[in-house]
Amino acid sequence: MKSMGVNLVRISVFGFGNGLPPWKYDQPVGAQNWDTGEITAVEQNLPQFIKEFGAAGIKVIVAFVPINYWNDGPHPKKDGTWDPGYDPHCRIDGIPWWQCRYANRWHDFARDFSGWSKEISEKIEQDPQASANVLYYDLINEVQFHNEPGTDMKVLVDTVIQNVSVPDDKMGFSVLQPVYTADLSILKRELSAFGKQPAYIEAHCYPGLPTGNGLPSCGWPAKNGTVARWLDQAYQNLRTGWPSFATKFVIGEFGGNYDGGQGLGQAAYDIEIVNWAKNHANLAALVHWNLYDDKPNYGKYKIGVAPTAGVAQGTRNTYMVLGTMRGALIDGGDFENGVDAWYFGGSAAQASAIEGDAVTGSHYGRLKVTAPGENWFCTPNFVLADGAHVATGGFFRTALTRLTIATRFFDRNWTVLGQDDVTLTQPSGGQWRQIQEQSLSKRVAVWDGPYAAQVCFVITAPAGTSPSNPSYLDLDSITVYDY
Repeated sequence: MKSMGVNLVRISVFGFGNGLPPWKYDQPVGAQNWDTGEITAVEQNLPQFIKEFGAAGIKVIVAFVPINYWNDGPHPKKDGTWDPGYDPHCRIDGIPWWQCRYANRWHDFARDFSGWSKEISEKIEQDPQASANVLYYDLINEVQFHNEPGTDMKVLVDTVIQNVSVPDDKMGFSVLQPVYTADLSILKRELSAFGKQPAYIEAHCYPGLPTGNGLPSCGWPAKNGTVARWLDQAYQNLRTGWPSFATKFVIGEFGGNYDGGQGLGQAAYDIEIVNWAKNHANLAALVHWNLYDDKPNYGKYKIGVAPTAGVAQGTRNTYMVLGTMRGALIDGGDFENGVDAWYFGGSAAQASAIEGDAVTGSHYGRLKVTAPGENWFCTPNFVLADGAHVATGGFFRTALTRLTIATRFFDRNWTVLGQDDVTLTQPSGGQWRQIQEQSLSKRVAVWDGPYAAQVCFVITAPAGTSPSNPSYLDLDSITVYDY
């Protein structure tokens, strides 16, 4: 992540699997429905994760997520699989599980959620190193006052504010719909009643995704809104409520989960959101929904999955990380506009932009080889900054088992000073893979005194390669980060 330019991650801590599980409803009335084993594991693991990120220069947002607690099913079992529901009438009536689990319903749930998040945040703050690396806490992920029948967001917000004590400069909330609802102004009213001003407010932006109650999210076409207009309005609404720049604006989630989950189809909007962010200096952070994921044996390429029990289970990659994008997409590296900026050659190669099955957007770059021998697909030359390393990220797909990433260095006269190679190996090909997930970080040390560099992706087509039996190398969303 560091080599891709990530300098901030957002760890979403769901109750499910992390100490506040749906199956734990057997305590006496008024008692906490916690799983002490799970919450103890979270208290041990989460500060350690935060410190590990800090050692790499990566700040952390900790988000407490109540969303799955007002879903009506299917309900998770303790082994992580899914059950039709412990109490069938909960499903039949379409009411959330907690209405069957808590004697006092929502108020008791609000008590448990606030107590659970208080316990975890206090454990983090008690560790000086972990505390120093937390940028802020999103105390309630996606505050929504306007929907979810049977819930009372005012009660949840008020209970959290009264019970969870985090430093004032680390208090944050996220709002899913800051434009088409009054949620920001209502949140402002509730916080003001307790003399609180948030240090951070997140908006979550999914342009093509209507939310559960049919309201648009982030310029959804039903309102004839563009992404930029939606973000402008979200920022204006934030400043109307909190004119002081002490409250910072964050795009806390955006982008697609490309395995078919949350945000499917959002990738086409990513560049619009990133471009808006580049032109707004008052934006504190831009955080992609599950940019980085390392779930093994999934059977296809991944950018993310919805986070569940990663923290309590002690896993560092699977399920838990949202990362910012700060590295530079190399010119034409998403191949939406063709391959003209790139170079190719070798024994018998041709390059083209292919529509469909792209990791992001709608096109990817393909190198087709029709004769045995070495062939290459190279980025445009780029001028180096002052970094000590050049790291390459992105996605590749080939049926061959070896891919070489060759970084070439040039002086100001474009004379080649030398080349460093990193070879990737894979047990089987034919599926999209993240470059950074292959064995070691794909970086090379910058030579002394170079002016520019170029990254080439090199494959060797085997004997038997021919026009009727070609070899392929597909690339998409290639990043090159000089740091």
